[in-house]
Amino acid sequence: MTVMLVGMPIVLLLLFAYVFGGQLGAGLGVHGGRSAYLDYVVRGVLLIALASAVQGTSIMVAMDMTGGIIDRLRSMAIARASVLTGHVLGSLLQILAVIGILIGVASGLGGFQAIQQCLEKVGMTYHEVVAYRHGAPIKFGC
Repeated sequence: MTVMLVGMPIVLLLLFAYVFGGQLGAGLGVHGGRSAYLDYVVRGVLLIALASAVQGTSIMVAMDMTGGIIDRLRSMAIARASVLTGHVLGSLLQILAVIGILIGVASGLGGFQAIQQCLEKVGMTYHEVVAYRHGAPIKFGC
């Protein structure tokens, strides 16, 4: 489940970036080419990944409801919402990991400028982040 939740959006992202990116990026009206199109398409791929996670959670809850595990859990002293809460928290951790991986892949492809804009808003540049990884202190400010 998690492999498909990570793999399919990455395949879609690579497909849209390298197969369609050059031509469709030129049609956006911005002279960024593939990078501009990647900024445009990453948001849609993130929404597809989110919808897939929600769909998987709802299917698993429905399977638990019809599979008999809920009948066994009703005989125990647990809250009624604990099964749903467990599924939702598990799905939340899954989707946070998937979003992190997708943003990393999109940034590695040279697009998705939103991450760079967020870092610039807090006063960090890419070089400062790399320097911090190597032990240099972070300087905040513009």
